[in-house]
Amino acid sequence: MQPIGTHDPLDYMNVVLDLIENEAYFASKITNWSAIRQQARIMGGNAKTTQETYPAIEMVLERMGHQHSYLIPAETRQWNPAQLSHVTYGFSVLRNERRVIQVLPGSPADNADISVGDTIMALDDQMLKPSDTLPDFDQMQRTIKITLKKHTNEELLYALITPRTMVRDALPHGHRIDDWGYLELPGLHDTPTHDMYIRMARDTIHTVSEAKRVKGWVIDVRRNQGGNIWPMLAAIGTILGTGDWGKFIRRDKQEEVWHYENGGTRLGDVVMASLPLEMDEPDYSTVPVALLQSPLTSDAGEILLIAFKGREKARTFGKPSKGIPTLNTGFPLSDGARLILTTAACADRNGNVYQDSLQVHQDIATDWAHFGSAADPVLQAALNWLNTQNEADD
Repeated sequence: MQPIGTHDPLDYMNVVLDLIENEAYFASKITNWSAIRQQARIMGGNAKTTQETYPAIEMVLERMGHQHSYLIPAETRQWNPAQLSHVTYGFSVLRNERRVIQVLPGSPADNADISVGDTIMALDDQMLKPSDTLPDFDQMQRTIKITLKKHTNEELLYALITPRTMVRDALPHGHRIDDWGYLELPGLHDTPTHDMYIRMARDTIHTVSEAKRVKGWVIDVRRNQGGNIWPMLAAIGTILGTGDWGKFIRRDKQEEVWHYENGGTRLGDVVMASLPLEMDEPDYSTVPVALLQSPLTSDAGEILLIAFKGREKARTFGKPSKGIPTLNTGFPLSDGARLILTTAACADRNGNVYQDSLQVHQDIATDWAHFGSAADPVLQAALNWLNTQNEADD
């Protein structure tokens, strides 16, 4: 898509507002567009650069009220989706709880002995209060001094960590738990890792069940904060099965169906992700599936959950998701910024539409200090339910 807009600030702002009014799914939440445009002109009418119109544009997006539409200013766009890697510390945190929830293998955080479940106590020698929210580490891009309380023994860990260039996406992984397979599907953002993501998930499914077929699956998307849904769906085709899994519904009521078949996913007639099947994959489309979710589960992670809505023997465990199960479209702008708009709502295979948090069948909080272990209460609840399905089948 060619960049949109001119370098004249007022023309630029008007073009962006036209895009929002005409393309955004939730544009109707603004009941008086003439008034909101007038307010934007007051805010940005004296702008000397396109960047000086950003506050006016962000005000309009805020009035629309949906957090999945936003403006990425040119100066803060730090990574290119076509690149394999970006600069990162290699860990993710639950910012309001200061809890580490993911550490990439071989990353600066991993090398500093930071682990999932650790709690950040101080940053750059400043002690943090329980009410403090951590900054966005991906925006810091410098060496930081960090103090953590280890979840294993509650001792303090002091570390200096410097971000470095590396692949920022975790990859699917899993293992066998008695009669069941466990598969974690993380978020996926970096384009060159798409095929690797699909292959790793399929290899895990194959390896877990190679010696003996599993009787069902746990699919964990508690740490899946979105990205590209199509490789995620292509990765688990053997569990969802061939067919239509859901659809996007645009504001003009046009529907675009998602479909899986023979290793690939389609949106309507367009192939979105495809990797040829390299082995004779078993069909798991009728076995029980327990889906694990959390308030971090968002965007594509939520769409993946919706793909299982209406599937027999599927049940969700954890906490309600973030609440942005919608389709986004990116519009490149003339000054290097990018406008991200929600352009469609999401519906399941039975036509039920979802625009907010996805609720759970069994409401249980994740204990991040024991994530994925035998002491993980969400995982254990899922396994208990799967065992009841096993008894019923027997």
